[in-house]
Amino acid sequence: MNVIHYADLDLAAVVQHRDRELAAWYSFRTTDDTGTGRVSRDQVENVRHQLGWSPRFSARVLRDGADTFWRVTPRGVVYLRGPATIAGALGVTSFHVAYWAPLDDLRGALGAARARLVMRAVAALRKGRPVSNATIAEMVHTSIRTITQWRRTARVHPRENFVLVAPLHPGQIAGDLRASAPALRTVRFRGRRWVARRIADSLQIPEVGGRSRLRHVNRRLRLLAGAASSASSDGGPARRLYAPGSTRRAPATPSPGLPVYDVITPLGEGRRSHRAVRVWGSRSEVSGRSFVHGDKL
Repeated sequence: MNVIHYADLDLAAVVQHRDRELAAWYSFRTTDDTGTGRVSRDQVENVRHQLGWSPRFSARVLRDGADTFWRVTPRGVVYLRGPATIAGALGVTSFHVAYWAPLDDLRGALGAARARLVMRAVAALRKGRPVSNATIAEMVHTSIRTITQWRRTARVHPRENFVLVAPLHPGQIAGDLRASAPALRTVRFRGRRWVARRIADSLQIPEVGGRSRLRHVNRRLRLLAGAASSASSDGGPARRLYAPGSTRRAPATPSPGLPVYDVITPLGEGRRSHRAVRVWGSRSEVSGRSFVHGDKL
């Protein structure tokens, strides 16, 4: 089974040592068939067996991830947070790429799962461009030696990259060039041999997808950031934004003597195709209009 990953969340969680909670969040999302974010106690237990965690370790992960990745009720039901909410808690300002990865990557030892998480996220972000171990180490705030070990553990498939220096002239011996400069190689390009210098390898790109999902979560992330900045500037609680720069309209109160009606208005196709609103006025004027709660006829 494959699960959608957000590369920016992966790297932020590894830097802040929250990758175990993120792995549990990804696994919980695979059990949420209805899309409501509700995970029952039986589903939590199934995820624990899939990841190979002990009951004690699973309870610690649930406790550490509370209020950031999910909310746990007294009965043990888990309600998952959205990607934008988690990104705001981890300091992620934008989602750049989403990719698909096997659920098996989240299983096993902590170091192996972390290595696979980092390497796939970096490969998705770089999109086939060369990347050195020093650059990856700077991205996740670790040492080059650790990145070298993670490459071997994650079993990534690198691709060698070269920069052409000059064509190999007749009479030149490739072995002599390599002996004089170990960084030089001879490669064949467009029907002739060239002297080339090897540069950083590029990583195999995972299956990238979910562009509409990225637009949705980035829009949600901007709304949350705007609400937080508005609350900090006003000194009050954060407003709930329903559209950029707008808030929910306060319902009006009916004038004395006007009859009140509950009307079902169509909104279009889909699951939420209708809504109930309350209007007041003449009964003959109710039909044939689109209403907002509190409209006066």
